[in-house]
Amino acid sequence: MTLEAFTPSAGGMRSLHRQFFVEPNPGPSPMPSLFAGHIPGRVLAGFSAPADSNVTYAFPGWTEQRAILNRTVYMHRDFTPTTNQNQWLSWVQTSHNWNYTRAQGPMYPVLSFKCSSYTNMRTGSFDAALDAIRQWAKTRRTSGAGGTPQPFALTFDHEPIGNPGGTLQEWASAQVKCSNFFAGWTTNATTGDKVAYNAADDVSDIMAWCSIPNGWPWGPKGGNQSHVNNMCPPLLRQTFMDNRSVIAPDIYDPEPPNALPAENPNRYNVAYNYAPNDNRVSKRMQAFIDWTDSVGYTGAIGCSEFSALEEDEFIRAWQVVRSVRDRWGWMSHFCSQQNSNWEYRLIPANYPGGQLPDRYSGSTLVYRDHGGGSRQAARLAAYQQIIDETISPEYTGPMGG
Repeated sequence: MTLEAFTPSAGGMRSLHRQFFVEPNPGPSPMPSLFAGHIPGRVLAGFSAPADSNVTYAFPGWTEQRAILNRTVYMHRDFTPTTNQNQWLSWVQTSHNWNYTRAQGPMYPVLSFKCSSYTNMRTGSFDAALDAIRQWAKTRRTSGAGGTPQPFALTFDHEPIGNPGGTLQEWASAQVKCSNFFAGWTTNATTGDKVAYNAADDVSDIMAWCSIPNGWPWGPKGGNQSHVNNMCPPLLRQTFMDNRSVIAPDIYDPEPPNALPAENPNRYNVAYNYAPNDNRVSKRMQAFIDWTDSVGYTGAIGCSEFSALEEDEFIRAWQVVRSVRDRWGWMSHFCSQQNSNWEYRLIPANYPGGQLPDRYSGSTLVYRDHGGGSRQAARLAAYQQIIDETISPEYTGPMGG
């Protein structure tokens, strides 16, 4: 794997063409880079899994899951639950370093921290903590091998519906402020409008601000337009386009309507009876894309986490993403049992069961680890195919090529 250095753009800023090329190198793309670290025409594929040190849920942990996947991955989603602003910088530094020092090669970090108050974020109470991150981000411009850049993405409070930091409107306003902050702009705390620009404070060339809305409100069947409007209002959309920020919701398959009870060992080896109009992950992705078209949002998009329960749905989701790879920057499959009552791991048919503890909701058993079966193995093969295609010259060149 070779790493291609940034190249100067016409405006004098570094363009964001940090390349994770796997030979054969498909050559440069005429499409523009949309955000820090974006590779035009290329979707960075990765997965989320528990840290290796998390022995309760590390079956498989990150290192084991990557070995099972048997592919190099090119992005990694990571977040911290802390709302302590004094810990944000050290966490960003630690996670960034982890992503860029993997034995398999570097990955693009998509990082998220928690925020205790969206109003305080918008009005400046956390500016000192944000500025510490901004100053450190500047050092990432030459921190890689041979002085190459190490770009990353950052946000706060992914999937805000129901979070304690404030309302969705307040979350969106705080997202606008942060996008402006890291693009060198001060923001009117009342209106959200840009006030003054300082080029020395603009780190949008090395750090992509992103927002991670809940993905289910885009469901074509029973979606919630009011949540969409509140999470992504016109000012956020325009600000993100101006500042080269990214909207990248988490999008998941629904639990199958014919799901077997948790104690049934065949729970994950059955054919699921989804209806044609059910909110599968591919349909939610397409609904999200259709929404961006309907509101005139032409900025960068992605999916910070996604899940699919059947191998065919993996491929359908990838086909949707592939069709807009000029705008879709990354996608990360959710391979964890840490925050889920359903089976999303990518494991082989012979993967041992009984390693994870039973999970209950009250007195109801909701998850039991039965190990790997044929369906999990098929999903594993499907995601291997997707990763192979994300680095294939057939799908990394200009649209239509």
